[in-house]
Amino acid sequence: MSRRSVKPANIQPTLTATSQTSRFHTDTLTTLSTEIDLKQVNISLGQNDLLVDVDLRLKAGVHYALVGRNGEGKSTLLKAIADKIIPGIPENLRILLIDQVTENQSLLLHGEEGIQSTELSVTQAVVRSNKHRERLLRDRSTLLGALENPWQNGQNAVAAATATIETARSREKLDLANKIAAKRSGARGIQARKELKQAEKEYEESLATLQRAPNEAEKPETLERANNMLMEVQDALEALLLDEPNNYCDLPAVIWLQNYITNLPGSTVVVISHDRDFLDAITEELIVLRNKSLTYFDGNPSQHARFTLNQRKWLTRMKESQDKKQEAMEKTIADAVKLGKKTGDEGKLRMAKSRQKKLDERWGMEVSAKGTRFKLNRDLMGYHATSRGSIEVEELDKPIKLHFPDPESLRFPGALISVTGLSHRYSPKSPYIIENISITIHPGSRVAFVGRNGQGKSTLVKLLVGTIPSTKVERHPRLKIGYYDQHSVEELSRDNVKDKSVIAYFMETAQEKYKMTPDEGTARAVVGSFGLGHRALNSIQSLSGGQKRQVRLALSLIAYSAPNLLVLDEVSTHLDLDTIQALVRALRAYSGAILLVSHDRYLVRCLVEGAPLVPRDDSGEEEEGEEESDDDGEGKVGNVYIVSKRFRVLEGGMDEYVRIVEKKFKGKLGVS
Repeated sequence: MSRRSVKPANIQPTLTATSQTSRFHTDTLTTLSTEIDLKQVNISLGQNDLLVDVDLRLKAGVHYALVGRNGEGKSTLLKAIADKIIPGIPENLRILLIDQVTENQSLLLHGEEGIQSTELSVTQAVVRSNKHRERLLRDRSTLLGALENPWQNGQNAVAAATATIETARSREKLDLANKIAAKRSGARGIQARKELKQAEKEYEESLATLQRAPNEAEKPETLERANNMLMEVQDALEALLLDEPNNYCDLPAVIWLQNYITNLPGSTVVVISHDRDFLDAITEELIVLRNKSLTYFDGNPSQHARFTLNQRKWLTRMKESQDKKQEAMEKTIADAVKLGKKTGDEGKLRMAKSRQKKLDERWGMEVSAKGTRFKLNRDLMGYHATSRGSIEVEELDKPIKLHFPDPESLRFPGALISVTGLSHRYSPKSPYIIENISITIHPGSRVAFVGRNGQGKSTLVKLLVGTIPSTKVERHPRLKIGYYDQHSVEELSRDNVKDKSVIAYFMETAQEKYKMTPDEGTARAVVGSFGLGHRALNSIQSLSGGQKRQVRLALSLIAYSAPNLLVLDEVSTHLDLDTIQALVRALRAYSGAILLVSHDRYLVRCLVEGAPLVPRDDSGEEEEGEEESDDDGEGKVGNVYIVSKRFRVLEGGMDEYVRIVEKKFKGKLGVS
């Protein structure tokens, strides 16, 4: 068992990883394999175990989705892989992690050159994800500049450029030799230390060459060496890890990234994302992180959800049927034993003994996972105490509870918001952001705004709710609005807020924003309805699951006022798949009106178009035995509007918007 630990700068506590590695793994730091196959992997963050005795398996060229609830350790696992903290990951395997970002922050790139910060957009970072190739391209740019102007300020620019590149490469070689020499022992250790001395010598020679290179005379071999370096710019990334790559991306950017990853040849890709449609499109195999273990599924998240649902129903029905049979058989055995002992009937006693043996040894699965008749030598290989596999219905995760109380009825009828011919610009000389918009929102209606970033969706929402005043907007006199915007979570991270307890912040904000004074019991009940009851006294910054639970706190404040209209602007950004599903269930039960601004195709379809929570397969037909539970049925159907130069209803809903975006991408490689 090998162990590695690392304490990244400014991050507490220590990240530790172990795995079952042999002498071969320890000594052979460089292999030809581009796969990762490690046994008994354990990862802990301080005293908290994130993974316990799991198999970590990443096959070459396969695209994976890593799913699990927030706080389970998905991001930590990717960092442990990218930084090669887990023993047994080949040193020569080129891995890049594009870390998750928040709005107005730079990207963090974990790669061969360490952790770097860059102001690149997500899509630009994906294009530049091959750090080995990027380094060669920089070398190429340096060499071309030198070759175009060989003599600069009286110095040999070509010799200086080649010497600089060779010094950097010899330094990399020295670092690797140091790492190998520190790990090997015995005869291999002696050889490794000889190679280390040679690497040190080469590095010293390259430094000396670098010092005298600018003053060298022009030599043919210098130009030849420079031209040979130019031919090295061809390579491929072997593993790309993406942590929430589509945060803050609009749908055109998401579909571009989706197409890029789908068509990325030869590279292993692991993606964490909250966007179900995005994951469904790119995923070949699914990795589920749950209860400190990893399970693998051949398919995407929606296929896994359908399989899990059907499997659970099938096993539940089988178990219920067998429980009834077992109860009847136990009664038959008891009656036979009683009668046999009373009458001295040996036949009855033998029958009871035979049936009891069947219950003890041959009771359980009657059919295999494929639906065929159960066979011991095929379906239950190895040593077992019984001749049948037991029927085990896997326990579900603790349900996520969210509740939005219904609003009070309005005293007189009328539209909640009505707008005719609304246009807006920020100054008399600037162009119109939105122009000639007309829309009416009625009580209980469902409305979604979609469109590219920068087209005015958030501006339109602010005009409708009154954050930006406008005489064109008419609102019902008794209208209450609950407004969640993209900065609601950022407010909870402010220095004067993050150290407050959940309950204290809730009570203060309810008084400040809504002029309501809940007592502590009421406040506990409200935050408890959003799954924060047992964390009511915790500080906001200590909430496990990070921003997901902060989203719940922000939503609980909005729900407490019981608004007639819920306005949700990019509410799913920080939520995991399970929480998004719980949010849809809660909002379907809410009788008030909802205005949703989102790029999440799944959320819009389920909340505004009434689509099922578990997407059907591509054929649209339900599989045999597939039934939706009562709370997963179809919801209210509303309208989807595209906010662009031409504001209009999309009759085909979200699918029509996807077709519009994909049509623009046809035959192109970038966002138009």
